[in-house]
Amino acid sequence: MGFFTDDKPYTAITASINQLLGEKTVEEFEPEIQLPGLLESIKIQGAEGATEAARAIRKKLKYGTPTVQYKALVLLELLVSNGGKPLTPLYNDTKLLDRLKVMISDDTLIPRVRKKVIAMVAGWKSEFSNDPRYSELVSLHKYAKNYYKSRSGGANQPVRRQVPQFMDDSADEFSDSEYDRISQVGSIRRHGGSVPGEVTGTSNAALDQAYEIPDIDLRKAGPEIDKILAAATSGATLLKNQLSQLNRSRGEIAMDNDMCAIQFEKCRQIRRKVLRYLQVISEGEYLGLLIHANDELVEALQKYSDYSKPETSNPSNPSNPVANSGFISENSDDDDDDDDEESNAAAFSDYESEEDDEDNPFADRNKV
Repeated sequence: MGFFTDDKPYTAITASINQLLGEKTVEEFEPEIQLPGLLESIKIQGAEGATEAARAIRKKLKYGTPTVQYKALVLLELLVSNGGKPLTPLYNDTKLLDRLKVMISDDTLIPRVRKKVIAMVAGWKSEFSNDPRYSELVSLHKYAKNYYKSRSGGANQPVRRQVPQFMDDSADEFSDSEYDRISQVGSIRRHGGSVPGEVTGTSNAALDQAYEIPDIDLRKAGPEIDKILAAATSGATLLKNQLSQLNRSRGEIAMDNDMCAIQFEKCRQIRRKVLRYLQVISEGEYLGLLIHANDELVEALQKYSDYSKPETSNPSNPSNPVANSGFISENSDDDDDDDDEESNAAAFSDYESEEDDEDNPFADRNKV
């Protein structure tokens, strides 16, 4: 491959997905209108078309803003629900599945997007558990369930001194019971039922109300957001400066330094506020500023966690439940697309002949 060539296909499929997810505002986002044409384009190109669609959506999920991520999830849900047999390679695209796993276990993902992922996973489990073509999508339910159980921990686990996990707070993650609640919402909606207090419809406003995401008046909230943004920048800078003063060669660690520990907690509190505003702001100037503030805080908090381990320790984090439990991390989502077409085309041919039988691990009798 030359420097200025790209062997990956870029047809009307990718162009349509990019246009659909990029140009429309949330209020104008109506994927159902373009869905028939997109499905037709995918089906004409066969397995390669389904793989291209999976790649285009995955890139939006990985690199898009929270608004783009949310719209990409809505589009993916529509494709899965209406694609049928021709889109089997999309349902089993390894890199797309890994991206969804990253989103399930990503503590920095804003709650609105994360809840959407969980609701989709629960819906797929309920709707497609007996169809082998969707087995990989269905398996995401078990992955998510195990992840949130591992985060909840056990009542009899011994208390021990651990390297701080700055993501482990109520603003960042769901409990196991919260996962169950969201899963039930997704399952009920798939079967045409109504959730108490939920507003039906596919509009973004309806989804906001369904997930109790309030509206916000930026003119009134602006001064408070500005204060939080300033506090985030100064707090992150101060924490990093304090950490840089530690004598690591003499064994000093961050969690034993009172000033660092106090500033660490302050940064966590600021980040909670940033994440709450990210939950209700999906576009505009403040969205970019809040995302940048969150990135600054995450960098400082991660540095504190790293500096809470001896300098000679193994670089892998033994106290990280994600790193040692088989869950997918952000770094494991390799963006190398080599052999996508071949592997997914082969999967497509395998699933064409596969039948549902008693060995299907996703049958109702084997449900989580």
